[in-house]
Formats: sequence, structure tokens, C-alpha cells
Amino acid sequence: MSRIIHKSGIPKPAVVAIGILIVLLVLFGGILGLAYARANSGKILSGVSAYGFDLGDKTEEQARAIMNQYKNDLNEKEFTLVFNKNKTKFVGKDIELKASSAVIDDAIAYGKSSNFFAQAQNVLKSFFGQKYDASEGKEITIDEDALKQKISTIISSSGDTAVDDTYEISGDVIIITKGHDGVAAKIDNVSKKIIESAKDATNPETIEIEATINKSQDIDIDWLYNLIHVEKANAEYTTGGEYVKERVGVSFNRAEAYAKYKTLEPDSTMKITIVREMPDVTTENLAQILFGDTLGSFKTNYVASNTNRSTNLRIAAENIDGKIFLPGEVFSYNKEVGERTAARGFREAHVYSGGEVVDGLGGGICQISSTLYNAVLLADLEIVERKNHMFWPEYVDPGFDATVQWGSIDFQFKNNRKSPIKIVASVKNGVASISIMGKKEENEPKISLRYNKLAEYEPTTIQRNDASIPAGTTKQIQSPVKGYKVEPIIVYKDAKTGAVIKEVKLPIDSYSPTNRIVAVGTKVVETPIPITPEPVVITQAPPVITPKPVVTSAPTRIKLTPVPAKTSQSYWPVGWDTPDNPGY
Repeated sequence: MSRIIHKSGIPKPAVVAIGILIVLLVLFGGILGLAYARANSGKILSGVSAYGFDLGDKTEEQARAIMNQYKNDLNEKEFTLVFNKNKTKFVGKDIELKASSAVIDDAIAYGKSSNFFAQAQNVLKSFFGQKYDASEGKEITIDEDALKQKISTIISSSGDTAVDDTYEISGDVIIITKGHDGVAAKIDNVSKKIIESAKDATNPETIEIEATINKSQDIDIDWLYNLIHVEKANAEYTTGGEYVKERVGVSFNRAEAYAKYKTLEPDSTMKITIVREMPDVTTENLAQILFGDTLGSFKTNYVASNTNRSTNLRIAAENIDGKIFLPGEVFSYNKEVGERTAARGFREAHVYSGGEVVDGLGGGICQISSTLYNAVLLADLEIVERKNHMFWPEYVDPGFDATVQWGSIDFQFKNNRKSPIKIVASVKNGVASISIMGKKEENEPKISLRYNKLAEYEPTTIQRNDASIPAGTTKQIQSPVKGYKVEPIIVYKDAKTGAVIKEVKLPIDSYSPTNRIVAVGTKVVETPIPITPEPVVITQAPPVITPKPVVTSAPTRIKLTPVPAKTSQSYWPVGWDTPDNPGY
């Protein structure tokens, strides 16, 4: 039997593996060394190109020279555009035909990464023949606007440019000019062909322009109508009482315009006549139309010499004069007249307070509200709020007054008519006049006012001691006025025949009597005591006086005017109206 003897040491497979590893390390080191050498050789790696030019193994200077020459060739490359036998020529620089400037830098940088292993990888790729196009993704560019201008020139020279319809408004005429169809060049196709031909920068290129039919833009008659159309509108008043100017209607006959346009030949014209329609109501005749009728009018008298009270009446009237109220709007006396203050010009005048006549700021303005109340009733307007005085004011019939007080009592009415109303108020020469102006309806009745007296109340006399006048004398400081209970009535009559149509009874009003107030004097007048002179004792003889001669002449006549008899004193307060017309 033979014996197998194993030698000691490293097994054979391990030796082989170690040998292969050593070879690979040597090879890898050699590749790294080669990569380093190639990266620092100053030349571009093999297989690098740009725009079809081989830049491999070229120095940076050589590569730049090649690309600069290519750019120059692109600038001078000749192009000819052809359309319908018409031609136009230009060179690359006319449309800014350009190659990217970044390709050289990318080509040079390829294989020279700061990462040593990435650099080695690119070198290996180049070693084994892999190509790298530095111009990939960097297309040649042109100025599209400049190219469109070239194309437009050649197409327009052949007369095939589309022309849209146009219109012009001149005075009352619309002139429509019919255009014509044309052709539209396929700009994108031309750009694409130019860029493709740029690969050969030296040879001229002829490009046929492709085009499609370009329809001209028609005029839309409905659009044109809506453009100029204005609906006529009457002048009117706003809620603030301002004028809204009328609008003149503008239009044209659309059916006639359709027919003309349908048969209109290319490059020919047609005319459309503009029709203007005046509104029925203009700012000139609006006031006459809306406020030409007197719906209700009323007057009351006042004592013009009482300046304080007259001033208050005038201010109140001025604040409501000219006010316009549209249908449905409500008039408020306190709102329109405003607060009665001295700063606004109101003065102290007589008012009722606690059953007596006293001075108060704004006294007398109830005469304007009462005058307005009567005008409103005669205009057949709806009463919203109204209250009578406690005492009959006498400047209107009982039952037809309207008292007001700032912050508590108001007089309000509503315009329940179909058209606006306007208040016209004036105070002058002892007469307060108010009219409601508007537009009467057809067959509108005639209105009058009356009242039924239901009761009468006699005033009493109230005496008050007054230490300012002598005892035994009296002075009247307030005149008596009767009180009443009345039923106001509005009478409606046919305006043509005068026949009574109906009578409307208003709420019953009651007025307390105004009592007579008499001041009774309590002042005591003392009688002076006579003084008796003491006797005078003469102890010396008086001197003898010789009288001078008196020259006599005709006696002087003195005319004596008799003292007029004392007339009965009026006990109505100074500045107050007379009992016949107290004008509270």
C-alpha cells in the first residue's frame, strides 16, 4: 500500500486567489494612474463630441477654435424661404441663430471630476469606447419674432395675408368693411427645419413655407348692436331728491343689418344708420310733469311785527321747502326741521306750558306743522303720526292743528300716491303758505275740510296778587279762549259735478279752555306827611327897594295842548299776537 504525504504550507486554491487579487490591484492601480494621467493631460477624453464635431483628444484651445468657427459659420449660413414663388433670403445672424456656449465647458470638464473614483469611471468608459455628446439637451436657438417677421414679409408680398372685418362709428352711421381670408404659415415647422439644417453650418438652405387657410374674423352683428345699444330712460328723482339725467336710446335695425352683411363682398363696405330715441321725460320737463299739479294748499296768518316768532316760522318753513318724497316714503317734521336750538337761529317766543303762555325756544313752529297738516289732508296723503294741541291755537279750525315737540311728539305722513310729491313752503308778509305739488290721477276728487262741534268749554278767570302794581288796580296778563270738543271731517267731492262722494271722519279732538289770568295789585303807596313851617321873626327893617319902570308890550300868548284822556290799556303781553290771532 502506497502512502500519500501532504506538504505543509498555503493551500493551492488560496495561492491562486491571492495571485488574482494582486493582478487586479495592479490593474486597478494602473487604471487609476491612467485616469489621473488622462485627467491632467490637458486634453479632452476620447469619444467626446458637440453638435457633430469630434472633440476627443483635442486640447481646450483646439476645441474652442472648432466651436468658435462653428458659431461664425452659423451666423453666415444662408437661408432662402419660398412661398408661392415668392422668396426671401437672410443669414443666420438675422434671426440670431446660435449654438450654446456651455458645450465647450462641459466637454472639457468631462472626465475631470473632483471625485477621483468618478473621474476614473469616466476614463474607463472612454477607454472602452463609450461616447459623450456635450451638446445633448443644448439645442440651437433662434429669435422666433425675427423669423415671424421674415415669414410675414414674404406672405404679405404675395397678397395672401388674412384681413379681418372692421367697423367705424362716424356720427349716426356705422361703416363695416368686409375683410378677406388668407393663409397662416406653420411657423413651428419652419423653425424646426432651420435648426435641423444648422448641423451643416456651411451650405445654404432653402425652405418651403407650409401654410394653412386663415379665415378672416367676421363682424358679429349682435355683438355690434349690444356694443352701441343704450336703452332709453326717463329722467327721475332719487330718494335724496337729486335729479337722475335721462338717457337717449341708441340702436339700429338689426334685421336690415343682417341682410346687408350677408351679401357683403370681400374688401367692400356697408353702412348702418344709428337710430336715437328721445325719452318721454327729460330733466327739463321732469319738474313740470311730476310736480305740475297742486294736490293740496293751505295758508295761515301771523303777526309779522313779532320778529322772534316770525323768525322761527321762517326757519321751519325753509327746512321743509323743496323736499321731495317718492312713493312709499315717510315725512317726519322733527327730522326735516331739526332740533330747535339758538345755534341754528331759533329764538324765544310764546309757547303753551302748564296751561299758560310762556316764552320758549322755537315758539311758533307748530303753526308751520299745522299749516302743513291741512295741506297734507287736502292732498289726500296718509297720516302716520299727529297729535292736537292741549289748547286751541286759533290760526286753524279746531281739529286741524298738529303740535310737535322735539324728542317726543312728531308729525308724520306717508306719500301713498303713485308719483313723487314736493313740498313748497314760504313765510312772508304775515302769511305762512304751504303747498303739496305732484301729479293728479285721473278723475281725482276735490277735497275740503270741515268739523262738527260736539262740546264747548268756557274759560274761567284766575286772579293772582302782583306786588309790582298798585293796590286796588288790576292787569290782564292772559286773554281767555274757549275750549272745544270737535269731530274733524274730510269731504270728497266729484271734481266735475261737485257731488259729495264720501265723508271720512277723523279722530275726535278735545281742547281745554285757555283761562283768563288777571294780576291784582298789592303794592302799598305811602302818602307824604305835610310839614308846617316855623314863624319867622324880623328884627331889622327891610331895605327900601325902588321899583324900576316896567315897559309894557302885547301879552305873550301860550298855546296849551290838552292832555288826552287815558285810554283803556291792552292787557295782551308785549310781543304776543292779538286775541283775534294769537298764533301760538
